[in-house]
Amino acid sequence: MDKKQLLLFTGALVLVVLLSSVAFAQLGRSLADRDNSDADGRPPDRINARINAIAVARERLISARAEVNTAQTDFLQAQQQLRQTLVDKTAARRALVTKAKLYLVHQGTQLEEKLLELRARGLVVSEIDINAVARLRIDANTANDQNKVIRVSKELREKWRNVVTQTYVAHAQRLNQRFLTAITNGKRFVERLEGVVAKLKANGKDTAELERGVAVVKADINALEQLHVDLKAEFEAVATTKEKMVVVYKAKRLLRVARVRFQEDLQLLKKLIVLQRRLNSGTQAEIETATTDATQITAQVETRTTLETEITQAQTQAEIDANAAVGTNGGME
Repeated sequence: MDKKQLLLFTGALVLVVLLSSVAFAQLGRSLADRDNSDADGRPPDRINARINAIAVARERLISARAEVNTAQTDFLQAQQQLRQTLVDKTAARRALVTKAKLYLVHQGTQLEEKLLELRARGLVVSEIDINAVARLRIDANTANDQNKVIRVSKELREKWRNVVTQTYVAHAQRLNQRFLTAITNGKRFVERLEGVVAKLKANGKDTAELERGVAVVKADINALEQLHVDLKAEFEAVATTKEKMVVVYKAKRLLRVARVRFQEDLQLLKKLIVLQRRLNSGTQAEIETATTDATQITAQVETRTTLETEITQAQTQAEIDANAAVGTNGGME
């Protein structure tokens, strides 16, 4: 192996080492950060089974990652020894190839475990992808020259790039569905309330405060709908995997802001509905008290920061957090 081939060989493997460690770490952190809202509406037994499956897969992945880190250290040490060897470079090169093969085998195992973990989390992972990684792991183990080792390292690099891309696209699709579900459910809830208000008004009841409360919730739903439109357009506009990861991470953060607001809105409407019942059937004194209480509640709500403003204020920090989580270069492009 001449100097040029040696540089190509070691350079390609070092690149795979660095890119893989960064990408898998980011992917693991980001997916581990997901909240439990996916489990809403699922039977408890299924939820617990899924949680246990994820925990087992996660432990296997952590173990595989530790093996990769050890193999990575051994490979880099062998590389350094080759550079410092002045006499028997042939033996040092053979040692480097052996360490490189071992590193690639462990890296293939790690990628297999990552795919299985993603499947446990509910993302679609095909047997074709898993089998392809298994084949690359076998190829690495049986490689008998540096050219085959380099080829396997490049194929593994391309494979984990595809996995990261597919994962974030799938995660974006699920996040998109969460937005749509929240918006649809919110609109249906408001429509039912507006129907109740219309009937009460037809019966001569005072629904002014309840109408104000409904208007506040409608404004929040409109803000969430606009956020969804903006984020979807941003996700479709960016080209690199890193940029898509940033948008997905940011969308998760902003959806949490909206979720907190809608929980507040739900409590508001519950209070107003209780007060509306008192207005409908209470004594004169109870009606006067209920009217005062309802006016105070809606006044407090109307003076709070709008959801649109909260989202705007949260955008900057969400962007900062997203870029920090993904990394300054991310090894993606």
